Amino acid sequence: MIILDHLSKEYDKTRVVDGLSFSIETGSIFGLLGPNGAGKTTTIRMLCGLTKPSGGLGLIGGKDIWKNRFEIRTQFGYLAQKFSLYPDLTVSENLRFFGGACGVARKVLGSRTDYLLETTDLIEKRHAMAGSLSGGMKQRLGLACALIHDPPLLFLDEPTSGLDPVHRQELWSLLYELSDRGKTLLVTTHYMDEAERCTEVAFMHNGCLLGKDKPD
Repeated sequence: MIILDHLSKEYDKTRVVDGLSFSIETGSIFGLLGPNGAGKTTTIRMLCGLTKPSGGLGLIGGKDIWKNRFEIRTQFGYLAQKFSLYPDLTVSENLRFFGGACGVARKVLGSRTDYLLETTDLIEKRHAMAGSLSGGMKQRLGLACALIHDPPLLFLDEPTSGLDPVHRQELWSLLYELSDRGKTLLVTTHYMDEAERCTEVAFMHNGCLLGKDKPD
């Protein structure tokens, strides 16, 4: 699903991602582990086509992450670190808005919204303002919006940051369900216990890849 070959990024002559090379298999939960400032978020931003790589190559489904960035955006969903939805819209309105932005056909958008509300256990909150939700519910809504166009790939940037243990477990249960349905997940984290839940883990430090293997 993803191939990186010496992918790099520099800001003001400081290399924040330094020659990453690894691949991610379709259907896996791939954990990118490292402390704050390791380069995890910058790596995801390059994969999402939000920032141009300074060097190297990145491919998603065989297509270049920068040259084909507009084309491949339909192939992934992105859950950012911070809540980035519209707080003055309801839960359902956020889903319908992002569905329209992602080109989901009107005739299937309603059923798709209902399905995701049920999947993320947000049915009772469908008419609540997004800004009024708890941290755990906001993350579930963010995940639902990232899934509204049914992409085969998900980028989750520290999705459990700031959540209590119960909400962390609930979110990971959802991620397992998505993986079982064939989705490929790239999850960044700095929690060792979350890395152990992944199919494969890569360790980053100061922009460099220290190792990549199965958690055990």
